[in-house]
Amino acid sequence: MKKQILINIIASIIAFLVQMVISFGLTPILVNSLGEDAYGFIGLANNFVTYATVFTVAINSIAGRFISIAYNKGEIEKANSYYSSLFFANAILSIVIFFLSIFITIELHNIIKIPFSLNYDVKITFLLVFINFIFSLFHVTFQVVPFVKNKVSLVSVVTAVSNILKVAIILCLFSLFQPKIYYIAIATLAYSTILLVLCICISKKLSSELKIHVHSFDWKSVKTLFVSGIWNSINNLSRIILVGFDLLIANIFVGSYSMGILSISKNIPNAIDTLLSTLAVAFVPSITISYAKNRIQDVISEIKFSMKMIALLMIVPVAGFIIFGTDFYRLWLHKSIEEVKLIQLLSVLTLIPYMFSICNFTLPNIDTITNKLKRASIFTLAMSIVTLITEIVVLKTSDLGVIAIASVSSFYWVIKLAIFNPLNAAKNLNVKWYTFYPDFLKSFFCFCLILILYLFLYQYMSITSWKDLILSAILFGTIGYVISFLFILNKKEKNWVYNKISSRLPFVNGGG
Repeated sequence: MKKQILINIIASIIAFLVQMVISFGLTPILVNSLGEDAYGFIGLANNFVTYATVFTVAINSIAGRFISIAYNKGEIEKANSYYSSLFFANAILSIVIFFLSIFITIELHNIIKIPFSLNYDVKITFLLVFINFIFSLFHVTFQVVPFVKNKVSLVSVVTAVSNILKVAIILCLFSLFQPKIYYIAIATLAYSTILLVLCICISKKLSSELKIHVHSFDWKSVKTLFVSGIWNSINNLSRIILVGFDLLIANIFVGSYSMGILSISKNIPNAIDTLLSTLAVAFVPSITISYAKNRIQDVISEIKFSMKMIALLMIVPVAGFIIFGTDFYRLWLHKSIEEVKLIQLLSVLTLIPYMFSICNFTLPNIDTITNKLKRASIFTLAMSIVTLITEIVVLKTSDLGVIAIASVSSFYWVIKLAIFNPLNAAKNLNVKWYTFYPDFLKSFFCFCLILILYLFLYQYMSITSWKDLILSAILFGTIGYVISFLFILNKKEKNWVYNKISSRLPFVNGGG
C-alpha cells in the first residue's frame, strides 16, 4: 500500500513541477503584455468559478467516497449506481450552469467594476472560464475510477501532459496575435478537453466493472450523494468567503490595480495549495479503503504517516519562500522595489496559514471519509461570516487596503487549522482528542526551527542574480530537508525511506 502511495506522491510532485515551470515562465509575460489590471481579471474569473462550485460540490465531493466503499465491499451494482448517477447529475448541472453563465456574462458590467477598454475581453474570458468549469464536472466523474483503484498517479501524469500542451497554445496565441486575456481561457479550455479525453481512456483501461449506464441511474443515489455532500457545499462556501472573496472585495473596495497586485501575490500560495491538495489526495484512496474494511487503527496510522510525509515535503519550500520571496519577485517580475515588497508582504500573509496546514492537511479529508461533515461545515461557515464582516469593517475604517484582506482571512484560517481540525478529526474517528496533536506539533516546531535557522543564515547571503538564488535554494533546501528527515520521521519510517532509496540505488547497498 505504501508503495502505491509513494508512486502517487511522486506523480503529484511531477505534475506540480510542470505547473510551476509553466506559471513561472508565463506570469511575467502575461503581466507585461496585459498589465496588472487585466491580469487581475483572470484570477477574478477563476474565483467566480469557485463560487459556482458551491452548487456542484455537494454531489461531486462525496461521490468518490461512496463509490470506493461500495466497490471495495464487493457491491459492484451499488457502485455503478452511484457512478452513473454522478455522471447524469453532472450532465444536468452543466446545462443549468451554461445558461446561468450566459446571463452572468451579459450582466457582468453591473456586477463588478470593469474598465471600459477591457469590457469585451473580460466578458469573453468569464464565459470561457464558465464553459471550462462545465468540462471540469466531467473530469471529476472520470477521475473516480483511478481514485477507487488507488491509481491517482495516472491522473497526475495526464494533468502534467495537458498542462504542457496548454502553455504551448498560450505561447502560440500571444506570439501570433495581439495579446488578449481570453487567450488564457481558450488555452485552458483546450487543456480541459485534452484532460477529459485522457481521463476517459484511463477509466476504461482501469476497470471493466465500473461503467456508466442509463439504466443504472437512480434518483435515490443522487439524493444520497446530495444529502451527504450538502455539508461539503456549505464548507466550500465558507472557504470561499474566507479566502476566495479576496479579489472580488479588492475590486469593489480598493480598485482593479490593487486587485491585480493581490492576484500576482497569490500565484505561489495558490501553487502550494494545489500541491498540498494533490499530495493529500495521494493518501486518501488508501485511507478510504482501510475505512471501508473497518480497519480503524490502519486509518489512524495512515493519517499520521500522511501528515508526516506532507510536512517533510512541504516545510522546506514554504519556509524558503518566506525568506527568499522578495529576491524571487525582484528577479522574476522586474517591478519597482515598492511593488515587490507589497507583493511579498501579501504572499507571506497568505502563506501564514500554510505554516499550520502543511502539518495536518490530510485531516479535513476524514470528514468526507467518515461522512461526518456537519460539525466542520457549521463551524467554518460561522467563522467565514465573521471573517467577511471583519474585512469590510477594517477596509472602511483604515487605509490598509489589500493588506487588510490578506491578513484578516489568514488570521481566522489559522484558528481553524491549528485548533479545530485536529480535534474534529479525532472526534469523527472516535479516538482521544489529542491523537493527532503530537505529530502536528512536532512538525510545526520543526517548521519554526527551520524558519529561524533560515532567517539567521540569510543575513550572510547576497542575492543579485538567478544563479545566486538557485545556489542558495539548493544549500538551504539541503539543510532543511536533512533537519526535517531527522526530526519528523521515527526510526521505522526512516528505515522505510532508506530502503526505498537503497533498493533503487545499487551503490547504496553495495551493488555493482
